[in-house]
Amino acid sequence: MTTIQEINSTIISGQFTNDQLNSIMMAVQFARNQLAQKTRFTLVKGSQVKFTSSRSGQTVLGTVEKVNRKFVIIKENGKLLVRGACLLACLKPHNGYASKNGIWWFLGYDSYRSHD
Repeated sequence: MTTIQEINSTIISGQFTNDQLNSIMMAVQFARNQLAQKTRFTLVKGSQVKFTSSRSGQTVLGTVEKVNRKFVIIKENGKLLVRGACLLACLKPHNGYASKNGIWWFLGYDSYRSHD
């Protein structure tokens, strides 16, 4: 298996043709879309998430306000931020989810509803 450093140095050195670079870009885009879809299914309103700010490079913690098809609206210190789902890491999902091997699973509505 080739390491990420070897892949990066090969791309930077210019050893690929334009068609090969386009193929690599399409593969990366596909992988990001798959990651975003997997992340989006674990997020619900009230989930706690973290991501790295593109401006400051710092880790930002926030709460999910709304989950859209490709983007997630996050509330952080009273501000609403829009981020791509593939850029988020779910820290603590809302009630009804449990972690198993680092993946959050929905347990069903009965797991967090109070029974009378």
